[in-house]
Amino acid sequence: MSFDRASVTRTDPVTGQPLRIQFEEIETLSHADAEALLAYWSHCRKSGGFVMSRDVPSKAIARLMKYLVVLEPLTDCVDFKYHLTGMVLTERLGRDVTGMLISEVFEPGPAQSLIDAARKTIDTDGPIFARIHIRGVLSDVRKPELVLLPIGQLHAPDTWVLVGVFYHPL
Repeated sequence: MSFDRASVTRTDPVTGQPLRIQFEEIETLSHADAEALLAYWSHCRKSGGFVMSRDVPSKAIARLMKYLVVLEPLTDCVDFKYHLTGMVLTERLGRDVTGMLISEVFEPGPAQSLIDAARKTIDTDGPIFARIHIRGVLSDVRKPELVLLPIGQLHAPDTWVLVGVFYHPL
């Protein structure tokens, strides 16, 4: 892990203000697009599994692709590498983080929370829902809702994590 490096998420790329990030696991989704992604995942699982390169990308969720992130687990899920990042995340972070580790993108506390949620997704083979509180100097700057879903690999037994990152207006 790379917890000794400066994170990408330390400052807002637009305003330059320092950011504090806190993850919160939630019981239910409230964003319509997050619910749509979960419904698609459930449908795929019932009809033979949810697999990269077969079910993602797909015309059925083409409008959601810009919100999707694929996390590849490292050995024993001690960290995850951003294998694919949707345009919304790239825009929000101010750079493409594809190929980077979660521990390189977030400060240690939030990084560990996201790593734990991704690991739990794989361990339970089920969805995890979370909200991220991104706070600036005075208040929340953004509050994205996440849905983390286990996704198989077409020609390998590995399970990765598909994350939908959906933003509510403040």
